[in-house]
Amino acid sequence: MMNEDEKEANVDQVKIVDELYWLAEQCEIRCLFECSKWTNEIICHLPPSTSMLMLLPTKIGQPQVIDLIPAQSTAKTQYDLQDPLFRTKTKFFLEKIELRSPVDKFLYYFSWYMISVQTRLEEEANDTERKTEFVDSNLADLRQKMESLKEKSPESFDCFLNYLLGVVRKDNDASEDACKVFREAIDQDYRCWPAWKMLSIR
Repeated sequence: MMNEDEKEANVDQVKIVDELYWLAEQCEIRCLFECSKWTNEIICHLPPSTSMLMLLPTKIGQPQVIDLIPAQSTAKTQYDLQDPLFRTKTKFFLEKIELRSPVDKFLYYFSWYMISVQTRLEEEANDTERKTEFVDSNLADLRQKMESLKEKSPESFDCFLNYLLGVVRKDNDASEDACKVFREAIDQDYRCWPAWKMLSIR
């Protein structure tokens, strides 16, 4: 049986740190700040010996260096995201352009999702005495739009857009369908931690 030192020696620590930086960056540009914060906290608490591995020569003899995302940029984006007007502006702007990249598509549908959630919370708070079950047409419309895109252009769905579709399905009370697309996101890229998290809380 291997001892702890032998087990650690068999772990590709450079690959692990590289994947953590990738996850933090990909979540950052998609405004998934909870996951980005969690990942950056792990990076910040890595032992110095592990952090120094990022400066070791790679197989082609070049040092592997990964740039951190500027903190002031992160703070500004987080501040803007908390502004409902910013979400509306983002969705309006992206509606007017051709959504070519996976990130563009994600930000468009994510801003739509955030607006829908905000609207639902406001309507529920303003109508506490309603006697019928609340029907969220915004989220239903969003799901219909995303499902239509996935049917027509499945190749445009990367792991993060599939993750978002899963979140939308789950909020539309389609938990089993949501789990299917979370698994699809993980099959596309096992580093998609938000999809893993959603599966763990099903």
